[in-house]
This record gives sequence, C-alpha cells and structure tokens, in this order.
Amino acid sequence: MKHIIISYFTFFILLLITSCKDDSPKQNDESLNKIEFINGESPIYLTFDASGGSQSLKFRTNESWKITIEEQESNNWLSYSYSSENDGVTNITFKASANSDTNSRNCKVIISTFHYKAYIEVTQMQKDAIVISHPSYKLTEVGGKIEIKIGHNVDFETNISANWIQQINNSRTYNTKTLVFQINENTNKNRRIGAITFSSKDKKISQKIKIIQESKESKNINDNYVHIDWKENELIKCEPENGIYSFIVSENNKPQLEKGSVFIVDKDKKAYIAIAKEITEQNNVVTIKAINGSIADIFHDIDFTLTNQPSTYGNGNVIYPYEIVYYNQKGNMIVEQCSSYRSSIKDNYLTSQKWTYHQYATNIPLLENDAISLGVKDMYIDLRLNMNMYFNFGGINKIEMPQEGFERHISDMKKVSANMAGVMSFKHLLAYNISKYYSTSIKKEILNDIFKPIYLRFMVNGVLVQVELNTKLYLEASLKVDGKLSSEVDFTYNTDGKVGIEWEQSLGEPTPIKEVSHKFNFTPINIEGKGITETKVAISPNFYSTIYGIKSSSFDFKPFLTTNISGGYNKDLLSSNKNFCTWQFKSCAGSDFNSSLNIMSSSGEKELQLSDYFSKEELNLIHTPLYDSPIDIELATENYNDIQKDKPIDVSFNIYDNFYLLENTKVRTSLPHIVKFEGQGKLSSIYDIVKNGTVTINWTPSSSYDSLRAVLYDYEGKVIKRTVLKGKNKLCPNNNHPHFIDLGLPSGVKWACCNVGSKQPEDYGSCFRWGEILPKVEGIDYIKKDISCISGKPEYDAATANWGSPSRMPTLKEMEELKNNCTIKWINYNKNLSGILITSKINGNCIFLPASGVEYDNINLEGYYWSGTSHSPLFSFAFYFYDSSYGTSMSDVEWGHRIRPVQ
Repeated sequence: MKHIIISYFTFFILLLITSCKDDSPKQNDESLNKIEFINGESPIYLTFDASGGSQSLKFRTNESWKITIEEQESNNWLSYSYSSENDGVTNITFKASANSDTNSRNCKVIISTFHYKAYIEVTQMQKDAIVISHPSYKLTEVGGKIEIKIGHNVDFETNISANWIQQINNSRTYNTKTLVFQINENTNKNRRIGAITFSSKDKKISQKIKIIQESKESKNINDNYVHIDWKENELIKCEPENGIYSFIVSENNKPQLEKGSVFIVDKDKKAYIAIAKEITEQNNVVTIKAINGSIADIFHDIDFTLTNQPSTYGNGNVIYPYEIVYYNQKGNMIVEQCSSYRSSIKDNYLTSQKWTYHQYATNIPLLENDAISLGVKDMYIDLRLNMNMYFNFGGINKIEMPQEGFERHISDMKKVSANMAGVMSFKHLLAYNISKYYSTSIKKEILNDIFKPIYLRFMVNGVLVQVELNTKLYLEASLKVDGKLSSEVDFTYNTDGKVGIEWEQSLGEPTPIKEVSHKFNFTPINIEGKGITETKVAISPNFYSTIYGIKSSSFDFKPFLTTNISGGYNKDLLSSNKNFCTWQFKSCAGSDFNSSLNIMSSSGEKELQLSDYFSKEELNLIHTPLYDSPIDIELATENYNDIQKDKPIDVSFNIYDNFYLLENTKVRTSLPHIVKFEGQGKLSSIYDIVKNGTVTINWTPSSSYDSLRAVLYDYEGKVIKRTVLKGKNKLCPNNNHPHFIDLGLPSGVKWACCNVGSKQPEDYGSCFRWGEILPKVEGIDYIKKDISCISGKPEYDAATANWGSPSRMPTLKEMEELKNNCTIKWINYNKNLSGILITSKINGNCIFLPASGVEYDNINLEGYYWSGTSHSPLFSFAFYFYDSSYGTSMSDVEWGHRIRPVQ
C-alpha cells in the first residue's frame, strides 16, 4: 500500500513539471516568443476624435501576456476588453469616452510577455470650444459697457441680435480675447433681452450670451421672463390646452426665447402665461411647445393690489385696470379704455348692468318625476360687484424640471387675498307639486351662460396682468315630501358687503373674509292639495377669478329658503263650490358661504380650500337638472282635412317641455298644464288639463272656414305659445265677388276681397297712378294732384269711380289699423300665385293680397297698394310687402300700383 501511494505522488509531480514546461516558450522558435500585430508593427498608433468611440486590433503570441495602461488613474478615459479567436489570435477593443476638454490627451498601452513588450500609442483630439466668462449680463435702464473674456481653440465670428448692443473694441492674448460692448440706454416701458452669439466659422460650435436690460418700470421681474410684442410679432396659433403657440417673427423686434423662458400670449384680449420647453423656427415662423406658467413665474420681491375700486382692501402698490373687456347682451366684445380707474366703474360697480338677469314666468322645472315637480316661475338676479386682489411675492426658488429639460424659477408666495365687494339681490318664485312620498338631495349647475366673463387688464411694472371674473349659477336643494300638494313661494334676498379669502404663508391655513348684512322676504302663494314637505332650496352664484387662465379664487354665496308645509288646501278650477283649507306653512331663510384659493407656492401648484358658514343648519347642498316647461304646443296630427259645418271632430294637441340636460331636447310634458281653447263654432270646454303631454277638445265648426286656437297662458295671463287649426279653405269663402269682409276692426271698416279691375281674389287687377281713375297707359302724361286725401272723391279715387260709392280707397290710417290688428303671413297659394294672407286677430276672418308687383315688374315677388293719403305732390303713401317684410311707405305718384277698396 505504501509503494502504491509513493508511485501516485511521483506521477503527479512529473505531470505538473511537464505542464509548466509546455507553457514556456520554445527557445528555438522565434515566432512564438514575440507579439505579432495583425494590423501592423509595434508601436501601434490609435487616434480618437473628441466624441470618443471604440477601435479594435488583433495580435498573436504563444506566451502568457498581460496589458497595462500607464498612469491608469489619470487616463481613466480609456478602457479595454479582449476575446480569444482561433490560431492563438486575441482581439482587443479599446473604448474612449468623450473629451469635453479643450486640449487633446494621450496615453500609452503596453502588452508584455516574459520576453517581449509591444506599445500602443493612443491619442484623443481636443474638443473644439469657445468658452465665455459669463452666460448672461443684467444691466439697468442706463446701460453701459461690458467686457466679455472668451477662451477658444477655433476661429470664431460674433453676431449681435439687437441694435442697442454695439461692439466697440477688443484685445487678444494667445488663446483668449476680451471683447467690449456698449449697451445703450433703454427708454422703453418694457425690459428688453438681446443676445451676442460667438460661433465657429463652420457653425458647428457656438456660445450665446444673454443681455437683459431693465426699464424704469421692470424691476422685480424674473430674469427668465421675455416680453413679446404682439403688435410686431403676428400670432397664428394659440392652443393653451395643448401648450402650442406659433407666430411670425419680426426681424426688428425678435424675442430672445430659450428653454425655460416665460412669456405672455395675448390672443383676442385673453392672456396666457407659458414656459417654453421646445422652440423651432422655420421660414420666420417660430413654434413653441410649452407648459402652463403662473404669475409666480414673473414677479419677485414685490407686493401689489389689483383693484377697480377707489378704496381698496389690500396693501402695497395699488394698480387700476387700463382696459376692461366684457360682452354685451348680443355677445359682442366691448373694450373699455380706462384713462383713470373711475372711468371703468359705472354706478360705482364694475358689474353693473353686466351681471343682471331677469326672466319672468320662466316655468323652469328643476326636478320632475312621478312623485314631485320643483320649479322656478320667476327669477331676478342682480350682482353689483367690485374686485380686489392682493399679492405679496418673496424671493425666487429654483426647481429642476428634469422631464422638461430646464430649471424653473418660481417666486415664493408670501400672502394672497381676494374678495368681491358690493350688493347682491335675488328674487325667486318657486313652485312645488308633489303626489306621494319622496326624499332626495340634488345638485346641478343651471343657466350656465347668462353671465358673460369680464376681463380686467392691468400693467404691473410693464407686464400685462389679466384677471378674468366669472360666475356660474347653481341650484342646491334637499327635500322630503309626502302627499298630494302644490305651492308657490316668492323669495327675495338682498346682501351688502364683501366676501373673500385670505392666505398668509406664516399662518398656514387660509381665513375667510365675510363682512355682509342680510335681508330676507318671502310670500307663500297658491298652496293646494294635501301633504307634508320639508325642503331647502338655494339658487346662487359661484364667483371665481382666473389669472392668465389659471383659477385663483372661488366664492360660493348661497342664500337659501327652507319650507315646511303640512295639511291641505284644495280648489276646483272649474267650480267655486269645493273648497277646504287645513294647512300649515313654515319658512326659514339663511345664507351659506364657501371659498377656495389656488396659489403657486415655492413647491409648485398648491390648492388650499376652506369652508365657513353663516348658518349651520345645512352643510351639504346640492344641484338639480334644468327643465323649462311648457315651451310649445302643437297639433297632435296634421291630417284634419275633414272640417265641415256642424260636424263634430276631436282635436288633440301635444304640449312640450325643454330638457336642457339632453342638449335642449323638446320632450312631451308630464306636468298638468291648463290649455285654453278659442275659435268659432261650439267647444266642449273652454279649459282642459293636460294628461301625459296631450289634451283633446271636441269641436263643432259653424262653417268649413272656422279656426280653432289652443293657447298656453302663464299665471299672469300672458301667452306662452298658441297654435291654430284652420280648414283648408279658398282664398275667399264667398263665391260672389267682389264683396266686403268684416275683420272686426275698431273703426268698423270692411275690406274688399278683390282688387279694382279683378273679379277673383287671386287676380292682380289694374295698375293705377295715384289720383287717376283709369288704368295707367304708357305715353300719357300724368297730371299732378295737389290734394291731401282723395279717398271717396270719384274724380280721383279709382275705387269709387269704378265700383261706385260707398266703395273707396283706404286712407293711410286705415292701412295702419289693418296692419296693427291682423297677422300678416306670406303664403305660396300655388306655383303661380304668392301673396300675403291677412288674418284678423279679433274674429279670425281674412283677406288675401296677391303679390302683383310694381306696375308689371316683380310679379309674384312683391306688392304695392295705394292709399288715398298724399305726402306731397310727388309722393303718396302705399302699403308694401315682400317675403316676410311689410309696412307703409311713400311711393312716387307716377308709379302704377294696385288698389284694394274699403267701405
């Protein structure tokens, strides 16, 4: 066993010696004891440009080898990796990082074996550079000289962007230049920004220096703010929601924008703040991709109050608007230039006559289902308000914006306050109808476009600051009802004072501003039915202001009315014999107030909200849908052709509401409205109540020419809507022409069914010059009549002369009477006959005047009919019509017109 162990040990030693001997080079084979480069002979030279990169080389050796980089710590810009290939070939890859230095750099790489060393010389070229001493210079409005030291290893050119910067001399050392520039005095109101650009002749490298020069008014403006003159630079795209702006650049007033520049866009009297994150220019069109900015991106170390009031509630510099922009009732933009702040105030209030709304008997249902209807029948709102906003800015905080690629400079907000002061008046006539138990809370914005925004434009240290004032109208209600009951309550609320919010950084939480006095009044009306109600209703405005499109403050002012009704009251509308009264009514009024403030703090956008209530009775008020009822009444079908004398017929009408939540869709009403019926013949009822949106009347006409009218009235007796059913009669019900028709006119005058010279209502008749009794004939001279009225005088009146007395021409007064007591409608009786149908508002009788033209021109397009009243020897009065226009006017007495007689 011992001999076996010794044998194994001896064998292992021999094997180890043999292996070590095989790794040593063979002295008699020179190709194995040196390093052979595939790419060339040692030393090898590798050159990298300034951007860096990688290069490879290959070598072969049979000896063990190692690689070193001389002074590895200082030459850490070079690294290597290697891999083995076939036939003893090794591939080495060298990688150089980018050289940001303005000098070249070198290092030596050594590959060594036991007997041999090979050298690789590596060189990386320097970066072409122009180095400036300062990236920007800030000067006062006085101007002066600046010296700029420039280090460079390339020749460069100098380009100056503004003519108020001039180069005056320079000195030079071996690789450094000192350039001197003169900055002229700034006499403008706005600060200005220019640039000096140093670039290599091949334009591959450049350095820009920003020159910021203040004006007398531009102190306390952040350096990254760039003023753009929109009178010089034409804005062609403005998409604040997408952050895209484009404008045609002015060569004389080109803004110096860069990443992080803050600028104001003024588009159609609406201003926005943006911060540039990407700028491109092509064919004199600059396109900017931006993010939204705020007022804190512009001002620092300043406080000021923006107001339109002579007496303010803020501190600091008081600034009044130089321009007020608002919209009139027609939706047209009005721009008021304010030479002084008092000129911007009408009746001492900014919003006087701008934020006033009055709609009587609107019948706006706010909630409607099978259990309850809640609506407004009368609404009056008058908001007479003024605006005050106070800002206190501290120093500037720098915030990195890694996703946007720039640093944002936001001022520290120290204090903010905002309030609306003035007088607010509200009047609501509320109507309730319930049919069974129901409990709910509702919340909805209503009438959202009755108050147009008002824009106040201020100039703060040469910077445009725009504040938008707006308000939305809300209804909030909570209610619990049971029974079958309806009621109306007239509610009036007035307040005087101011509401607002104030926030101070040192105190943290905002505090409300509330200095108001209240006055309430209510009157219960028309309580009918039996039941119990517990309701709380508030129709109120939400005031809010935005600065450059960002919401800054918001105030909810909510005058509310609570009602409790129990018991009942019933009155049959068609009889006075069924009455009973056993009800109780209680009402409680108050006012709620919420306010919120949205500010820009040093950490970015921060929203602070606060709620404080004058009345603690109800905290959670909510809104309702908007519903307008009724708005229209129409025939249920148009196929009522069989209208005959003494033949009864059932006629149905549909009544419609407007459901605003379905984009103003007209829907069949579900309310029990009362419809009144009027007309000739026999009616089964004068009034009827709508059921499921339809009402039906049985009507027996007294002739085939009778008409039936269905009318919706409001509770004051004013007509909301009416529709008429008429038989499809001829133009004249009597075939014995001509004859005279009684239109029920106050004077008792009757009008003929035909023109002079015709035997049918649809015939045009003859043309007469005024005062002539024979039809007009070309070539025969006209004899002027110096007479004020020819009506009934047979020597001048063609109607009397041709039809005999008492037929005569109508006077101007009688034409006006006809127009004022009749409805006039243009109709196309058939393809060849058009004219106007004149229908009495009094008795429904009608006459037809064909569109007989002027003389023989424009037939079927217009009509002119002489009166017997003269204006002067050259002109007399006539009745005219065409399409939808009609009236009385003067006409040349020599023109040929038709004549419609009267008696």
